[in-house]
Amino acid sequence: MFRNRSAERFSFQKPVLSVERRRNTLTCLLNKGDRTNGFSLAEALLALLITAMAASLITMQTGILSSGLSLHEDSQEQFAILQLRELAAASRNLHVENGVLELEHNGKHESISADRGRLVKKPGYEIFMEEIDWAVFRQEKGVIVLEYSSHGQTQTWQIR
Repeated sequence: MFRNRSAERFSFQKPVLSVERRRNTLTCLLNKGDRTNGFSLAEALLALLITAMAASLITMQTGILSSGLSLHEDSQEQFAILQLRELAAASRNLHVENGVLELEHNGKHESISADRGRLVKKPGYEIFMEEIDWAVFRQEKGVIVLEYSSHGQTQTWQIR
């Protein structure tokens, strides 16, 4: 009359699998490498190679662009010469007095000379060149010339 219910509740019996289900389980285990999702090793290596080549090309292009954009010291000086030529072309009463270029621009009297290692326009203090040792304007045969020394090298440029 007494039944042992706890023994029934915890009885461990193997489930009975049908033959078809056993076959499907075995097929899945054997064909584990034939999955359609994921990448093969060859595909992953090819993607890594393409990424590395693209990164190297971008790095090379960045280096070329940055070296092309950097300004050299003589580029700064050439910009200053172009500015002086433009100012001289737009000015009246241009003449040289004691190595200083005197001019009249927009109805104002202005002078360009060396001051504390710079070539500047006064009144005010508009800087055309920096780090110069000395600068002198000369007027020769109707031509105005700027002669200056920078970093131990003397250069002469025609202004007008």
